Amino acid sequence: MNDAHLPGILNCINEGIVLTKRNLEITFWNPFMEGLHGEKSSKILGQKLDDVLPSLKQPFFSRAMEQLVVSGNPLFFRQQCIVI
Repeated sequence: MNDAHLPGILNCINEGIVLTKRNLEITFWNPFMEGLHGEKSSKILGQKLDDVLPSLKQPFFSRAMEQLVVSGNPLFFRQQCIVI
């Protein structure tokens, strides 16, 4: 399978999936996220993740993202785990 199939696969998953660049610019927002947040991907793409999801403006998230850049290991966050 090549990367061309990835968006189609991610669009079928019943979990909110967001992909970003290193600077947290959103590059992918799946249909499940559209339903959760009421915003179409066409409006969200290119925006900063923490602007779209302000609950992520926390030290924990910032440290985790810095570690991601250093290590290169992908991260999985569930919004339910984030303390607001």
